[in-house]
Amino acid sequence: MKKYYTWINIARGIGMILVVIGHAADDTWIRSASNNELAKYAIDFIYSFHMPLFFFISGFCSTKILKLTKMSDRGNYLLSRFKRLMIPYLFVGILYIPLKLLFSGEVTAKVDWGTLFLGFLNGNNPNGQLWTLYALFLLAVLFTLLNVLGKRGMIVIALALTIVSVFYDFKTSIIQRSTYQCFFYMAGILFNEFWIKHGEKIFNRKKSIVITIGMFALLFGLNIVKNVSGYDPIKFFTAVAGILCVCFLAVAVQDRKCRILNLIGKYSMDIYIIANVFQVLSRSVFLNRLHLPLIVCFLISLILGLVMPVVLSKFIIRKVRILRMLILGDFSKMEDKHNAE
Repeated sequence: MKKYYTWINIARGIGMILVVIGHAADDTWIRSASNNELAKYAIDFIYSFHMPLFFFISGFCSTKILKLTKMSDRGNYLLSRFKRLMIPYLFVGILYIPLKLLFSGEVTAKVDWGTLFLGFLNGNNPNGQLWTLYALFLLAVLFTLLNVLGKRGMIVIALALTIVSVFYDFKTSIIQRSTYQCFFYMAGILFNEFWIKHGEKIFNRKKSIVITIGMFALLFGLNIVKNVSGYDPIKFFTAVAGILCVCFLAVAVQDRKCRILNLIGKYSMDIYIIANVFQVLSRSVFLNRLHLPLIVCFLISLILGLVMPVVLSKFIIRKVRILRMLILGDFSKMEDKHNAE
């Protein structure tokens, strides 16, 4: 049985807030061709680490990969990963097509019926942000196969793939993105083992706060250097600093009553899958039609992106099993969920 770590759920919540902030800002300041340099820097700052953070957390929760020894175990694990990740990837992507057709004049990538099937296979989902689910499944397959090499072999290959992706263009977006995240995914797996053995003994609240401040300063400085120099490989180091900053911030505040962060962390999958629909609608209505001020559109998009998926999922999706399976990839029975809680 997996051990529940409050700080991981809080870190997931922080990461999800950053994702929704990034999309809200991208929908307002960036799409409006605004010259707000502060907003653009804030977006660059978030994007410098927020996706590696999610792959790190996913790796942290995927240590079962190291224990798979039989072919049947590997097959069952990958089947469970397919259900959890690829069912929502395919189903929600198909559901998203009517929305893109309805707002065809306002989306950057229109539906191409001729390449739609190939697009799904290439990670070009009609709901663009769902590429993460596909990439997570590809990494689950990769590391399930690589575990025969042992941890050292997995570490070497993960680091090598990430380094190659930084300097080489694979021409295929999903391959480029997946290989870049290999190291962070593997780092999450290893960090889980480290945390079980040493983490809770070594890192108290004071040490976690010091590490958080140090990593934030490093993250901030690295982003400045990256923006000034234009040297893209620095993003690897901003990702590492950002991951450590968020994770140790979560450790530092886990004993406080972080109800909102815990709630967002609990519904992170729901928010990630559903939020984009409400953010697209808010951009269309409040920015393109009502022409409200950018800051107002940004706040509306942020609030709707965080609140509406939780409400919709809590009262409808999670209560209807077929919806839980198709939208969230959750094939567990309700009684199993109650027992786990």
